[in-house]
Amino acid sequence: MNNSITLMALILLSILVVFQGLLLFKFTNQIKFFAGVIATSSYVKFRTELQIGQAAPPFKLKDQFKQELRVGPNSNSNTLLIFISSGCPTCKRFVDSISSTYNFEYIKIFFISNKELDDSYISKFKNHNLSFSVSPDIFQLYNIRSAPQAIIVNSRGYITDTLKLQTWEDLAKQKIG
Repeated sequence: MNNSITLMALILLSILVVFQGLLLFKFTNQIKFFAGVIATSSYVKFRTELQIGQAAPPFKLKDQFKQELRVGPNSNSNTLLIFISSGCPTCKRFVDSISSTYNFEYIKIFFISNKELDDSYISKFKNHNLSFSVSPDIFQLYNIRSAPQAIIVNSRGYITDTLKLQTWEDLAKQKIG
């Protein structure tokens, strides 16, 4: 009697597992179908990261020195935009690694944060005479998903390179400026 109850329980459990597997399979197919419909819909647009050779979204922004930075066609020089976030540990290491050993005299360097910066960031920028501004709007405009990230914009307003950064030395390795 005890064996028949165990056997019956195993059979019911097996049927239940097969049934759940079929439901999961159908559900997965429905999700794939739905995702395909959304992806091909003309009403839904997914923003992609900016690409090299693409026109950079133009903007004007003032830094902590009240100097205006203008990115777009006919700007004064090539610009290196470095996007950082104060809550990001990699950004903190990147800012801590800033050194005057590497000279980037032929390019304007501008840091953009999506939130207010800690005093340690601000003092580091001040010590190295680097411009920064807080602008979540520019983060959105450039569709920045991870930081620190650098985007190089030439004087004609086109993106010439994008870089994921770990240290200040990463910029020197790219032979920027």
